[in-house]
Amino acid sequence: MSSVRSILWVLMLCTIMGAPPSSAEGQVGLGDPDVWSAHPADGVKMTLGEDQGALRLDYAFAGGGWAIARRDVDLDLPDNYAFRFLMRGAGPANNLEFKLVDDSGENVWWHVARDVDWPDDWQRVTISRRRIRFAWGPAGGGDIRHAAAIEFAVTATGGGSGTVWIRDLEMVPLPPRDGPPPPLRARADSEAPGHPGAAAVDGDSLTWWAPAGDGPSATLILDPGRNREFSGLGLVWKDPSPPRDYVLEAADEGSNWRELARIDGAVGVRDEVFLPEKQGRLLRLTVSCPVGSDPPAVREVDLHPVEWAESRNDFFMRLAARARPGLYPRGFLGLPSEWTVVGADRDDREGLISFDGAVDAGPGSFSLEPFLSAGGRLLTWRGGSTRCALVDGDLPLPLVIREWDGWRLRIAAMAPGEANRSFLMVAYTLHNTGTTAEEASLDLAIRPFQVNPPSQSLNQRGGTARIGALEGRGKEILIDGRLGVRFFEAPDAFGAATFAGKDAVAYHLARGRLPAARRVSDPFGAASGIARFTRRLAPGDSLAVTALIPLHPDIALPREPAECRALARRTEDHWRRARDRVVLEGPAAMDDFLDTIKAQLGWVLVNRATVGFQPGARSYARSWIRDGAMT
Repeated sequence: MSSVRSILWVLMLCTIMGAPPSSAEGQVGLGDPDVWSAHPADGVKMTLGEDQGALRLDYAFAGGGWAIARRDVDLDLPDNYAFRFLMRGAGPANNLEFKLVDDSGENVWWHVARDVDWPDDWQRVTISRRRIRFAWGPAGGGDIRHAAAIEFAVTATGGGSGTVWIRDLEMVPLPPRDGPPPPLRARADSEAPGHPGAAAVDGDSLTWWAPAGDGPSATLILDPGRNREFSGLGLVWKDPSPPRDYVLEAADEGSNWRELARIDGAVGVRDEVFLPEKQGRLLRLTVSCPVGSDPPAVREVDLHPVEWAESRNDFFMRLAARARPGLYPRGFLGLPSEWTVVGADRDDREGLISFDGAVDAGPGSFSLEPFLSAGGRLLTWRGGSTRCALVDGDLPLPLVIREWDGWRLRIAAMAPGEANRSFLMVAYTLHNTGTTAEEASLDLAIRPFQVNPPSQSLNQRGGTARIGALEGRGKEILIDGRLGVRFFEAPDAFGAATFAGKDAVAYHLARGRLPAARRVSDPFGAASGIARFTRRLAPGDSLAVTALIPLHPDIALPREPAECRALARRTEDHWRRARDRVVLEGPAAMDDFLDTIKAQLGWVLVNRATVGFQPGARSYARSWIRDGAMT
């Protein structure tokens, strides 16, 4: 019976790929442009072709849109299955969608890989049934049991031009997902007396695995009992220091190990390693054992199920839920997160400022978030009070005022400069409203989070951002080798950390310190840092700090405060002239209503690009009827 099933599956794979049943590999015809048809959105350039046995998809986005490669099939789907293929690409990060379409052509199930960093070499992609979800159609939900078409789509987030190669597409049956997984087991190749490898998975935090320390490294083999999907690994260490280096690998069977993650310089007691959409029959943890120091010991290992963190946003929301409230942006706690746009008239790029005073410099950009350290306390958005306002009450120039007992922080944001040459100018004023002199630090955190929260995910996904390299160099903060932030005076201190070295705010600042490094490189892309400005302020005294953040690459930023003050005055005057071109009057009872109308007219101008109007500043870049009506 098993051999009959094998023959049936070969025939089915041949049907998918367009190969004759006699094909040994079942992969012939994938790159044939006559089999796959191109379906680009209006304004998108797209070509399909065969390239050395692979389907080659070339695309060019003028703005938003999609490029779809479609193949008709006649495919019954089993109770549990996975699609597998090899993929590589070149170009800016965009989304890659895999879709199944039913016989009606109206119901679609999909899997979306967002902001794909295209690999240079072939990478195996596995999409299990669990990850293929109903997208849209009159069916309203449920599972697809028969596919009439398969689609690959590149959809614009970063835009631009690029190429994607796909080959060796196949569907494989999987065992039924019945019951909970077996208990995790562990064995080690090196064990100190009384501290076996099994102690790392016994659920007892008072026991631990400790290597014997008789070699440069030690290995812990984790056995889930069956081939298992997972999304992350939690490690609880016996001691928080010294920094640890380790490698995580997985194997399906035998000794064919593949690297999942390489961690250098980890600190703290608990590490969480994000392993999205990974699977394996065995896992291997290899820890470095430096000469002259005790080898790192592991109290507990947690293998997180796929539901634990299906996306990078899910992962950071898990971390935020464990942290003290206020240390992560409120959007990562699932709380409402309000923001408004900061931009120049006719510019096609804007920044955002949140209700709590964090700013970012465009879609997918890092954010600059303010904290206050005073009197032995770390003051965050969680405590005190916050209110928002506009310059003159009706100009599209937002203000955030945060107050705690004895302190007030005013944050004013605007975008001076010409269209498509603008930058963000954020002015921070810390005022001692108390009755005694006190030393205080304004801590401006550079974080791998957008102001646009995780809940926004239509086209441009909100939530996390990527910071691969971070460096403090005098008055400037370099992010991924480019100017990210410039101050008019150098911070009194600066510290940066990799994700393995723990978040600069949630770990270091929460403990009353800054990270030690001034320059870091983070392969996980979640570096963070803090620029600290410290003063002793008498009652009534203030500390003023101005941050400049480019909205466009390679623009010249002001270097002198006087130049910046002049630009600020011109920016305010521009918006006053635009507001006063039309006079709106009414009784005093209408003042708030009229101010709202004037402010919204200002933001319509902020959201226009050259002579055209564009829709919302983040989640989507396509105009719908409602956008035209609102404009």
